[in-house]
Order: sequence, then C-alpha cells, then structure tokens
Amino acid sequence: MLELLHQSIFPAMQQHTRVLHVWVTGHVLQNVFSVTVRFDIFEIDLRAGELRKQGRLVKLQEQPFRILSLLLERCGEVVTREELRQNLWPADTFVDFDHGLNSAVARLREALCDSADKPRFIETVAKRGYRFIGPLGDGGLTLSKVADVAALVDKTPAGKYARGKAWMAGIPLMVVVCAIGLWAFYRKTAERPLPSIEVVPLVSLRGFQVTPAFSPDGKQVAFRNGDGAHNTGIYTAMVGGEKSLRLTSDSGDCCPTWSPDGRQVAFIRYADKTFSIIVIPALGGTEHRVYRGPAPMGTGLAWSPDGKFLAFPEASAVDSPRSWISLLSFADYSTRRLTLPPEDHLTMRPSFRLTARRSHSCAPPSPVFATMSTSLPRRAAKPGA
Repeated sequence: MLELLHQSIFPAMQQHTRVLHVWVTGHVLQNVFSVTVRFDIFEIDLRAGELRKQGRLVKLQEQPFRILSLLLERCGEVVTREELRQNLWPADTFVDFDHGLNSAVARLREALCDSADKPRFIETVAKRGYRFIGPLGDGGLTLSKVADVAALVDKTPAGKYARGKAWMAGIPLMVVVCAIGLWAFYRKTAERPLPSIEVVPLVSLRGFQVTPAFSPDGKQVAFRNGDGAHNTGIYTAMVGGEKSLRLTSDSGDCCPTWSPDGRQVAFIRYADKTFSIIVIPALGGTEHRVYRGPAPMGTGLAWSPDGKFLAFPEASAVDSPRSWISLLSFADYSTRRLTLPPEDHLTMRPSFRLTARRSHSCAPPSPVFATMSTSLPRRAAKPGA
C-alpha cells in the first residue's frame, strides 16, 4: 500500500509543487514595484527592462539586456557562454549561437560605452565566458546572488500573498495524502493481534474476597475475606506478595478504608442490627470503636484527606428506608449530618475530593463529597390506616 502511494501520489504531488513554484515566481516577480541596480553612471530596472544613463533611457535590445541582468546577478563571477546560451535561446532553437552571443555582447558594450580591449564593465574570460567587473553604486540594490532577489521579493506584500495562496492551493492534496496514510496505519494496527493480558490473583486465600481498598502508596490492599466462620474478617496483603495479614476475625466486618498516612484501617462491623465503625493499626493490634448506631441499609466509608474525619451513611432506625451522609470527627467523635435526602431515599458510599478555597486565608482546604443515592419504592399503606 505504501509503495503504491509512493509511486502514484508523490510524483503527482511533486509535479503539482513545481507548477505552484513556477506560478508563484512569475506572479511575485510581476508584482515587484521596482528592482534597480546602479553602477557608475548607469541604472538598470530589472522589472521594467530599461537601462538608463544619467537618468536618460538607453535603447537596448532584449538579448543584451538579459545578458547584463545575468552578469549583474553574479557580479564578479564568470558566467559561461553555455549558461548564457541556455538563458537566451530555447533548447529547440537552431541558430549560430556563437555569432549571436558575440553580437549581443557587442551591442551591450556599445550601449555601456565599453570596449573588449580595456573593459570597465564587461570582461571577456578567454574560452569560458564573461564577467561583470564594474563597481555597483551604493544607492541601488546589490545583486551578487540570485537568492538576494528572492529575499527581497519575499518581503513585498505581493510575495507574501502569493506564498499564502500557493500554500492554500496545496492543502487539498496534503489532506488526501494524510488520509491515505492514516488509513494504511490504522488498517495495519487493526490487523495486529492484541497483546494477551495475564490476570494474577493478589491473594491465595480460600473463600471469596470483596470490598478491596488500596493503600495510599498503592503497595498494599485491604479487603474482606469470607469463608464460612473460620477465615472471615478483614485482611491486608502486599501487592505482589504471597502472604496476607489477618486484622480481624468477625464475620460482620466489611468495607475497609485506609487512613491518608497508610498507618490505620477503618472498617464497618455489623452485629445485632447495630452498625459500628472500628479503627485498627494496619499492621494489626488493638481495635478502637469510634462510632455505634442503628444499621443503615447503605454502606461505605471515606477517610478525609487530612485524616480528621470519616464520612459514612447513617440512619435513624434499623432497616430505615432513609439514610444520609454524616461526618465523624476524630477530635471528639461527634457526628454531624451532611446531606438531607427525601423520604425513602438512600444515600451511601461517600468519597472525598480535596479542593482549595478561593481565598487568601490560611484555612485548610474544604472537602467536597460525592455520594451514590437510590430511591426505594414506597411501602403500601395498611388497610384501614
């Protein structure tokens, strides 16, 4: 596909570019207001095709004028007879080139009041060609290189307009080439087989593991393991390790979450229709209950980024069809309600996002909560109620 693209599209693009180059060059040169060169008492206007002597127009035919232009463009350099022939006559012209060139140079010298024996402007280089040796005036444009003309043309408004127009003319072709290239790339990518994904279990415990939570550094994971009445509880494990650390052994424990510093794990314990929040060191140790209340139908814990609060679902009674999000303070273990859901509406699984205050005060950033809510169907009223 790419080889076909190279053989068909790129040659056409190159040909199109050459056409644009010719069009731009011709268009720009036709819009240059004045390109003049002064030497001695003469002045040549390259655009108008005129030679003046002390301000007076000097009659000069086309071929001598073109010879003078070429010699001025390469002032001080030898312009060979072959180069002059190629610029003066088309390739399919059949004339006596030597005689015609000698005659054109003679007419040029006559117009410049110059001579071949003691040249002031046009010097003959034996068996090679000619060279312009006259000094260029300070008031005119010095054209020692053809690139100088191009640089001058590029600075004109016409040159800038032509370059922009030529660039815009090439956009459709560039779009086609890019589209074909992208199509070939994506086709090749689609045919490439996807790499296999290997699923590796983090732990090798019996039973089933649920409610996983990664530590802040991503190196450990806390989870609930369920295996009847024997191995049920909260565990932690190193990512990539082989052994797990058992933190609790109560069948009602679930939903662990890590403290921001990764040193403690908080979890929920359901027992006798009660709902407790317990904190335990991540390496194991003494449990510390920080809250106890009626068991809500919702679940989920979230530790604030500053480590000072826990967000959790709270209810007014066991199995209540309504729950809200409350905030537990570790300073005095007080709670305050954060959300006010309607009746028969459960709000659960809170999470924190740390945002900075839009003020210049030194107060800590305020927490922003995201929760999941669901609406329960209303219970049918009892007859006669």
